[in-house]
Amino acid sequence: AVAEYFASLTEPCPRIHCAMVVRGSTLVIYGGIFEMGDVEVTLDDCWALDLGKRDQWRRLLPGTMDRLVWRGDGEADDDDDDDDDDDDEEEDEDEGP
Repeated sequence: AVAEYFASLTEPCPRIHCAMVVRGSTLVIYGGIFEMGDVEVTLDDCWALDLGKRDQWRRLLPGTMDRLVWRGDGEADDDDDDDDDDDDEEEDEDEGP
């Protein structure tokens, strides 16, 4: 589903933390982070918009987001981190005076 979404874009997807610059009358945006549910996708695409016309975005670089493969479950990773913290606290209690 993620690959199809990025492959079919005709304008930039919503994003945070992108780089933006205006040169002449052209706005250029590059990269950023896109949130799709619980998944954060790092973007490496580049788009341009003529600010005089504002009628159509041009894709300068397609990016590689459509080739990404999700290989994890965020919830499982979070649970592992919590378990590590609990183990550290138990070890501290065992050391005693």
